[in-house]
Amino acid sequence: MSSPDLLSLLYRAAATPHGISVETTDVTQLRAKLYTAMRDRPEFSNLSLVPSPINPLELWIINKEPSGE
Repeated sequence: MSSPDLLSLLYRAAATPHGISVETTDVTQLRAKLYTAMRDRPEFSNLSLVPSPINPLELWIINKEPSGE
């Protein structure tokens, strides 16, 4: 996944009330790439990356502080 794609996922999650879920073949690798993309970007400080406890091929990008609340 390219850097613009990663940023797109992060912006989508930040714009939603609760966040998004992302299907992937490697949750650990995607999580590491997203953390790198989030580095030094304060607009993503409210996001949390959590492996799904239900689906081992899913990563949750959780919006801890939805805008407007």
